[in-house]
Amino acid sequence: MIRDRVQLVPVLLLTIVWTAMWGAVTPLVVVGGVVVSVLVLLVFPLPALTFGLRPRPWAVLVLLGAFVRDLLVGSAQVAWLAVRPGPPPGGSEVEVQLHCDHDLVRTVTSQITTLVPGTVVVDLTGRTMRLHAIDVHTDEERTGVARQVLRTERRVMHASGLRAPDASTPVTAKEVR
Repeated sequence: MIRDRVQLVPVLLLTIVWTAMWGAVTPLVVVGGVVVSVLVLLVFPLPALTFGLRPRPWAVLVLLGAFVRDLLVGSAQVAWLAVRPGPPPGGSEVEVQLHCDHDLVRTVTSQITTLVPGTVVVDLTGRTMRLHAIDVHTDEERTGVARQVLRTERRVMHASGLRAPDASTPVTAKEVR
């Protein structure tokens, strides 16, 4: 019963938070963090952490590499939009239908999408992701944004050990007004 309530990962995370709050890494602070973490988990038990995913190390590296590339390209594009002459760029809200039902995969996909400059996830309800993309005006550009989001979702699914949908599945993106 106690073993079900006190899990290693939450104890470690709570201990890290406790140590960060104290601002020092001393044996007394770390041991105190472990004791407080165990007490908190005994009084306020968490549900069992089961992700049901098996990370694939090579696919995780591919995901990280693609993320860094997208960060660099997005940063350059937004920087150019900021300094170029002419009127300020507009944008568009795009709705994309994701393929995965797993909450963690959808959350990671939306976080990666938001962290890339030029896109911000506005809403994620079920499989429907709504995002704002800067300097996107035509249906072709909206479809391109949707393809990029679905590529990211496929990479996250593959890195998580889930079967990713075929890349040839039709992409649906629509402007949200």
